Amino acid sequence: VLLTNMWGCKDSALVTINVFKKVITNAGPDKVILTGDTAVLNGSVSGTAVNYSWSASNTLSNINSLQPNAFPVIETKYTLNAMSTVGCGNASDEVIVKVYKEVLMPNAFTPNNDGLNDVFRVLPLDNYELVSFSVYSRWGEKIFSTTNIHNGWNGTIKGQPQPTGTFVYYLEMKSRTGKKIIKKGTVLLIR
Repeated sequence: VLLTNMWGCKDSALVTINVFKKVITNAGPDKVILTGDTAVLNGSVSGTAVNYSWSASNTLSNINSLQPNAFPVIETKYTLNAMSTVGCGNASDEVIVKVYKEVLMPNAFTPNNDGLNDVFRVLPLDNYELVSFSVYSRWGEKIFSTTNIHNGWNGTIKGQPQPTGTFVYYLEMKSRTGKKIIKKGTVLLIR
């Protein structure tokens, strides 16, 4: 601030203004695990002078860590709560950890481009990598194969849509600890 009086005398002063940031909380993406497995929650908090903790503490390794291990036995919702200690509010966000007894695979799909069940794919599981996922014709010919958990079969062979029919799949996944999951079965393509 610079001031001048009527006689032309000048003076100045400095004032520091601290701008505190609002609390923002993100509990991270939902997780999917198998019974007996553990998921790492990926929370984040920003703001000025923030304290935080997780709810559902009996199935977390550390409620005061942004990335605790979660080991629920049933589907559980965790809430990351944060509060500013300098009066800039509070925030919370939720994450769900789904728990399945086994790898679930659909028994049918409809690749008709309606946005529903158009691709036959593996449900991604936290802590597991896809070793291989293959689809075979009824004559044993491999018609689709991937190691990318986000890819799936769209119901075509060499770009040609296939008619309604039954196909065989083979799936192999591996956990970080070396545990293997092998699953095979059939899927019905419906047009």
